[in-house]
Amino acid sequence: MASELHQYFDEYMHFSAPGNRFRLWGVDQTDFADNVIDIDPIGISFHYPQRWETFRPCYGNNPDSLILRALYEITERLDIPLIWFGEYTVDYRGYVNDKKTSRFDTVEIGKICKSESSDVPFVVDRDVKEVDELAHTIQHLFGTDFEETGSTKPENKTTNPFVYFSKVHLPTRYTIQDIDGLYTKDPSDPTTIVEIKRADASPKTWTPYTDDFKQYYLLVKTANEADLNCHLIQHQKQQIEAVDGELDDVRLYENIVAPSITSVPPYIRSHSEVEEELGTKGEEMPAREALQRIQSE
Repeated sequence: MASELHQYFDEYMHFSAPGNRFRLWGVDQTDFADNVIDIDPIGISFHYPQRWETFRPCYGNNPDSLILRALYEITERLDIPLIWFGEYTVDYRGYVNDKKTSRFDTVEIGKICKSESSDVPFVVDRDVKEVDELAHTIQHLFGTDFEETGSTKPENKTTNPFVYFSKVHLPTRYTIQDIDGLYTKDPSDPTTIVEIKRADASPKTWTPYTDDFKQYYLLVKTANEADLNCHLIQHQKQQIEAVDGELDDVRLYENIVAPSITSVPPYIRSHSEVEEELGTKGEEMPAREALQRIQSE
């Protein structure tokens, strides 16, 4: 589900959206005996509803080309792969529910590399895989070989089809997180990762669920290692309408730190507990002020 905030950011903020997502992947090294989170980033994926030959990134100002260049820069800083998913014929949810594939259930997948040609910046060593081959291919591209699959995290009712598939067929030790927003005025120098939370609660009362702490940890660890800022912004599930030139309030958590505890209790009950775990209790403010702070970096 897209956030209503998207329309108010400037053109330098790039968002994951249905059919055009970018995801961060990590391997969970958490020691549950110590109740301390530890997750290592292993790659980033770029998902697009067409074949690579149709996408054809160029050096111009096409937003998709710009975000691909920024994501590649992050993977270079971390020495992890950037993986292409051409999802033009796949039905992830149908595959999970029906336990079978059709001739249409295929994904074009491969590692994105710098091109030696002056015409295009990137090439992909790609192949077309059926969905039942995908889990093995993904592990190969990320350099893992885990046997246990399936997620222990409860499924969100708004879970998108790929995440639904991953929770059943991909390794249990994988942590996969959409990068909701990536801010970069210069694609060779991305500056900020933004996690956006839509919730029923108002910014005045909302606090994070610790079920999400592993995803926050992965975002923050990636940001730290790639020299990026990492912010969390929360707003209520509604249209953020401008009234007399002002937008509704949000809660902004600037420069969050990696949380340490695992998922007990299921949510944090006070802003002081948030401050202890994320390094900031957040500020409630007009949405436009929060956007200006992020866009000034």
